[in-house]
Amino acid sequence: MENNSESSLSEQELLTQIRDLQEKQVKIAKRTSTFICILTVAILISVIVLVPTAFMLIGKVSKTVDKASGAIDDVTGTIQRAETTLDGIDEMTESASQAASNMNQLVEENSKTLNESIKALSEVDYEGLNEAISDLKDAASSMANVMSVFGH
Repeated sequence: MENNSESSLSEQELLTQIRDLQEKQVKIAKRTSTFICILTVAILISVIVLVPTAFMLIGKVSKTVDKASGAIDDVTGTIQRAETTLDGIDEMTESASQAASNMNQLVEENSKTLNESIKALSEVDYEGLNEAISDLKDAASSMANVMSVFGH
């Protein structure tokens, strides 16, 4: 019988150990479920906060992209106008160069005539010319006197 009681004690000890283990497992399961609940609540709160924020951020990004696109269009238009203006300036510069070239050609073609004219003007006897004008004036005055005698 003694053998049977030793076995019973062993069984009782085993049952006590099993019960203790089950209690520990229950405590661990409770802690685990509490942690999972807390984690689930944290995830839900994060989703509730982050999803609207993400939508607002997407809206702002979309508006910024639209503004950037408009600015790029404006810059492109300005660059095209600048290119057109530069083309006009090139044409104007070319026209000015052509006009200067034509002016140089005109001066070259007429330089001999201009030099001859200047030389001729410098050789004019202005004193003699003034005397001739004075003499012509006197003669015209005398002629007017003679004509007035005849009644004209």
